[in-house]
Amino acid sequence: MTKTTYNVLIVGAGDIGSGYDNPNSIEVLTHAHAFVKHDGFNLIGFAETNNGVALNAAKKWSTSTFTSIKDAFSRNEIDIVSVAAPDKYHFEILKEIATFKPKFVLAEKPLTNTIDEAREILSIYNSKKIPALVNYKRRFIPEILNLKEKLDDKYFGDFIFGTSYYGKGLNHNGSHLIDLLLYLLDNKWDNIEILNHIIDFDKDDPSYSLILSDLNKNSLLIKAIDCRHFSTFEVDLIFKKGRIRITELGLEIEEYSVKKNEIFPSFNTLQKTKTEKTQLNSSLLFTVNQIYNHLLKGNKIACSFEESLKIMEFINKIKSRI
Repeated sequence: MTKTTYNVLIVGAGDIGSGYDNPNSIEVLTHAHAFVKHDGFNLIGFAETNNGVALNAAKKWSTSTFTSIKDAFSRNEIDIVSVAAPDKYHFEILKEIATFKPKFVLAEKPLTNTIDEAREILSIYNSKKIPALVNYKRRFIPEILNLKEKLDDKYFGDFIFGTSYYGKGLNHNGSHLIDLLLYLLDNKWDNIEILNHIIDFDKDDPSYSLILSDLNKNSLLIKAIDCRHFSTFEVDLIFKKGRIRITELGLEIEEYSVKKNEIFPSFNTLQKTKTEKTQLNSSLLFTVNQIYNHLLKGNKIACSFEESLKIMEFINKIKSRI
């Protein structure tokens, strides 16, 4: 039986679109590599305004270039559009894409720069019934999905306290962290306390340090670390029966369980029981595979535009406390 193949256009041929890896790389770090590696897709080419960048990307991935989205659609039958352009262009790009009504749209985070823009995009895509998702990449890897199942089954018991670290803007990179925390934890964060902020990426997108707490006084510290020193993305969650640490930007997960201490047996302590490498460096392959299974089988998608809007609304809630 012939395998169904979908034609793909990538808007933006920069780092995440094309530049971070190549066809021979072990890791799958770009939209181009993910779609080329998956045999359910055919990469038509890149819509990119920088001619030099476009030509280099086309040569690397053995595909074509287009001067605009309109140019690409006028010359090809395109099923999927993948948006890998800078944040500030997402709104206008997503609006234009919707006029061609593709079968699916993948967008890098954040969905748009403002909540009003995001609501408008969601309204347009819902009215045209265009399925779409935002690439909060940690949400697609099997290790995080398995961890979520454990947390839902109360394997580690009830949540007590957590710390987390990020940098490079609350919208730009902090949204990854907020998305992951809200996904993993079912707590309703009724109180938000802003501690301070730094400008380490974009003057219009500060990185905020804050404390979230629920009605049971369980709390979560989110600490901004200046990305000009180093990049960080870490999560440390304490439960009544264990602990979870997500480190190395999400490349490693540590699990701890409560056990009797071998030296002091009258004490129960947290002891590491598992260290697992994640497939974060191939997360985009899992993302595009989910798109394929949605189109072919109707499988549910993660990180839909609706979910992404909820993340933006939560971030706006944080900013309203300033």
